[in-house]
Amino acid sequence: MNVSFWDLAYISGFTPWDTKEPPKEIIEYLNKGKIKPCRALDIGCGKGYLVRFLAKNGFDAYGIDISFVAIKIAIRDAMKEKVNAKFFNIDFTDTEKVKKLGKFKLITDIACYHSLRDDKRDFYVKSLDEITEKGSIFMIWAFGRGYWGPQGIDENELENKLSHKFKLIDKRGYNVHGRDSFFFVFEKIN
Repeated sequence: MNVSFWDLAYISGFTPWDTKEPPKEIIEYLNKGKIKPCRALDIGCGKGYLVRFLAKNGFDAYGIDISFVAIKIAIRDAMKEKVNAKFFNIDFTDTEKVKKLGKFKLITDIACYHSLRDDKRDFYVKSLDEITEKGSIFMIWAFGRGYWGPQGIDENELENKLSHKFKLIDKRGYNVHGRDSFFFVFEKIN
């Protein structure tokens, strides 16, 4: 998929991935004190719902998306709500641009990585490494492979790709719309 696909999706309003509520796991982690306000980045932020939620809860919240149209909507909505959130039109696999954003203690991804072609996934991992430091938390929600829609991931793919610098601290499996789905939390260890 390319940038024009994502822009067209936001222009047409066909964005079934774009929820208006933060994931229940974020709320759970906040309520239990497992994550605290910090500098946070949402990868593939879409219209910025999660970024605005984090900002309203004391986070220094940033969002990036490959879609220029999505970022325009996110900025507009943050201004309407008077929420201090920052949005950038950046492809997360472009490590040189991503690392200019600096380091983050919390990184979230709701359905971005699982949409990438296999040949782009190592660039994603490189960007993730560049913007995290020891103790950074990476939360990701992804579909499994072998179904309709995005390419998805193999169940152990992220554990294998990240094991050299991150440890897995939470993993949950779900069935979403008839499709295997996963939630992972990793902590950077070096």
